[in-house]
Amino acid sequence: VAVPRRVCHDERISRSGGGYRTTGPVLGAVIGGALGSAVTRHNDHKHVGTVVGALLGAAVGHDISSRNAERDVAYDDDVTQVCRTEQDYRRERHISGYDVTYRYAGETYTTQMSRDPGRTIRVRVEVAPVDDDYDGGGDDGHRDWR
Repeated sequence: VAVPRRVCHDERISRSGGGYRTTGPVLGAVIGGALGSAVTRHNDHKHVGTVVGALLGAAVGHDISSRNAERDVAYDDDVTQVCRTEQDYRRERHISGYDVTYRYAGETYTTQMSRDPGRTIRVRVEVAPVDDDYDGGGDDGHRDWR
């Protein structure tokens, strides 16, 4: 017989907060673009300076944000309960009936009963008349009465 059993254990979960932000690269790109534009203000390739300055500024901002993100990360430990159902198996024996032997009028009889009869049982006794004309039966297996 399968018997379900619930098994639970605590499990620690770490979550991080803070971390990398996009403010540094965006701000670096804006400042780098402005500087690149200012440096190449009187040049015919002013837009090239702006783009190069923005890319360099974004790269510097990214590096600074990444270094700061490592310091700003906060870890929260949380405990949660994890459960699963397992099956235990065991053998069971069931009584399906009782073999009963009893004595009546000097004779021994056997029967099966669905419940425990205890130390004594009730029996049904049938009485039939005896007829002197009864010959015990014929060859065909039927009893013949005269």
